[in-house]
Amino acid sequence: MRECPDELLADFQQYYGLDLWSLDLSADAPPRPLLRAATLAAQLPSDGRVMGAISPVGRHSTEAWLLRQIELDIRSLGGSGEDGREPEPIWLDGEDEAHEAATERAERDAVALAASFGLNL
Repeated sequence: MRECPDELLADFQQYYGLDLWSLDLSADAPPRPLLRAATLAAQLPSDGRVMGAISPVGRHSTEAWLLRQIELDIRSLGGSGEDGREPEPIWLDGEDEAHEAATERAERDAVALAASFGLNL
């Protein structure tokens, strides 16, 4: 949460009605308030500011994903487009970046696995 302190402050205020600045979260604070704040931070909803800062694709609600799939299914019922290809889904914010990161991670893992067997990719 160090990467998005402003978002954390705003989410605590919006979702819990708590002002983080009024809580004693210093290094010498009793463990109970620290544990409470950590628990609340971990349970913030996925459509909050913190999740949007950490992972923009994770910020989308289940409803947004379902609506996207319904829209794609309806377009697919109409058949393929003029070029004969199936319609593409509407990409949500952050999905391109998440897909690229996952692809790069899979490629790195494949190279590492191949190297462990003495193979070069």
